[in-house]
Amino acid sequence: MTYRLIGRLAAGTVLAALAAGCGSRTPAAHAPSAAPAASVPASSAAAATGPFKIKVLHCGQFSKAQQNQYADYSGLIFKYTNVSNSVTGSPVLSVNFTEGSTVSGSNVNGSEPNISPGQSATADVGAVGDGGQTLKFTGCQPVSYGVQTPAGDLPGTYTP
Repeated sequence: MTYRLIGRLAAGTVLAALAAGCGSRTPAAHAPSAAPAASVPASSAAAATGPFKIKVLHCGQFSKAQQNQYADYSGLIFKYTNVSNSVTGSPVLSVNFTEGSTVSGSNVNGSEPNISPGQSATADVGAVGDGGQTLKFTGCQPVSYGVQTPAGDLPGTYTP
């Protein structure tokens, strides 16, 4: 699912009603994902229900308060809720930033706080390209997520 940048208030209202997600805390924590051609929707094997529910809260330019909170200027802000019975960890969300039907760049969130079952947190995926430049984009497309735990990464990926 692609989320279009349709204005600050309208996008927040519309996106809050839709499910999906992403996140990062510092520009240095951004690591580019695989090349956009490799960032295709997760396969049916990867479509298994994961330990997190991910919900997109915002796609586009960040307000000053959001810039201060996430240390990014634009991108995707998401809420992640741990819906597992036993996993403590955090999602590593991969997002394609699009301009129309063209992927202008991809990124993943940095390390996020690990949360226990039943807890929620917010994070962002900054719209930052391979060279550290801010990407020009009109939409956000969550692709897949992996899971980081205190003991290491869990195998596999999940559909947001």
